[in-house]
Amino acid sequence: MSSKYANAEKLQQDHPCVIHLIRKNYLRQPASRYQPYHLNDKELADPSDGQSKVNKTDFLYGKG
Repeated sequence: MSSKYANAEKLQQDHPCVIHLIRKNYLRQPASRYQPYHLNDKELADPSDGQSKVNKTDFLYGKG
C-alpha cells in the first residue's frame, strides 16, 4: 500500500496499514547506546534532521 492510497481512502491514523507506512518510511532505528553525541561538531549545521528551519529565538521573538 502507498501513502496515496491511504490518503485517498482516508484511512484512520491508527489503521494498521498507516502504522506500517509510518514505520517503514519515516521512523529510524535509534543509534547505539554506546555511540556518543557530537553536539559541538561544526560540520553539522542543522542537527535537527531538518525539523527546525527557524531559529528558536527568532521564532519566539517574532523575527522568523
